[in-house]
Amino acid sequence: EGGKLTASGVAMRYGARSKPISGHGRAIFRELFTPGALTQTIAEQDIRSHLEHHGSYLARKSNGSLRLEDTAEELRYELDLPDTTAGRDAAALLERQDIGGASLGFRALPKHTTWSVDTDGLPLRTVGRARVSVVDLVTAPAYGETTAALALRSLADERGMELRSLMEAADRGELPTLIASPPEDEGTEQREDE
Repeated sequence: EGGKLTASGVAMRYGARSKPISGHGRAIFRELFTPGALTQTIAEQDIRSHLEHHGSYLARKSNGSLRLEDTAEELRYELDLPDTTAGRDAAALLERQDIGGASLGFRALPKHTTWSVDTDGLPLRTVGRARVSVVDLVTAPAYGETTAALALRSLADERGMELRSLMEAADRGELPTLIASPPEDEGTEQREDE
């Protein structure tokens, strides 16, 4: 448009379950974002966009080259591709349909996150609020093992467990049972975030 290349799409559909998120070679859990989970961070933070995670810079919210629209159904993005090698690479990959979508870099806020067991028995993390730092264009939108470990850290804290013990339970396929049972000290002490 007017010599300017723009990429746009949906970064997050609220209420939609993610693909299974894996760690240590197996599916550990999936997650779901509730409507409004990203609203506050989008208003407060400068969010950036890159070509692939940790790749070349493309745009940012603070200068208007990245625009985000947060609705009750989804988080949409629109970014102006720069006239740089990275911008031209992104345009070429988009034209060839090598870019598979967008991926959010975020940190879920533990006191706004709940764990349950999904209908297929896989643990489900429901994120009610998160801080977004990036909306990146990626060839394969998926979560890496480090994201799985970070997500499980909040569950370990909630359950008063060591992360290593929780990861071992995940490797044994015991997370659904662990999530379905209440924490051992539930009801005896009020949590700080309540």
